[in-house]
Amino acid sequence: MSYRGGRETTDDGRQATARSLALRAVVRALSSVVPWFVQDVEQQSMTQRREFIGRLIAAGPTRTLTGEAGRYVVSAEAVRRAVEEGLFRGLGCFIDHAAGRPSLRRLVGVWHDVAWDEARGAAVGRLRVYDTATTRPVIELLAQTLSDAEPPDVGISLVFYPRLAADGRTVTGIVMVESADLVMFPASAGSRIVGEA
Repeated sequence: MSYRGGRETTDDGRQATARSLALRAVVRALSSVVPWFVQDVEQQSMTQRREFIGRLIAAGPTRTLTGEAGRYVVSAEAVRRAVEEGLFRGLGCFIDHAAGRPSLRRLVGVWHDVAWDEARGAAVGRLRVYDTATTRPVIELLAQTLSDAEPPDVGISLVFYPRLAADGRTVTGIVMVESADLVMFPASAGSRIVGEA
């Protein structure tokens, strides 16, 4: 989980919208620089793409890389409202979090049909993956981890802008979600790829 801002967000989403528009401009610009990616994606539009089922974020405390209690506690209400508001609709999934701006070269797929799972207290959806020379090794590795008796700590991590309570720790709302990425050691322990559709 990667938090942008780390403080209560009081604006009406203008900054988040500006960042989203900038990201779209980068994708448009890269489509002319990286034509092989666009061609691969266009060819796939006529074929069935693989899909994985995943929990994008689960309500509860976050954790550190060492498994200790993290800085934040994500409320179930924040996740449920984010699902209802469509913040996960058409959300990109990258290989690892970007150090700066997300790179189209690391785009693995897109999340869709994200719904609130009351029993698990989580946002659950489908990841439709792109079948390109860059993504194939990652997708095969991901599929193999699903059959491991003791899989590595691979999961899903959100890059998002939280609204924090006065305690500076409790996430009471989610203003914007940039991406839900495949990472090692996700901060939300329940955020996992749980199967292939």
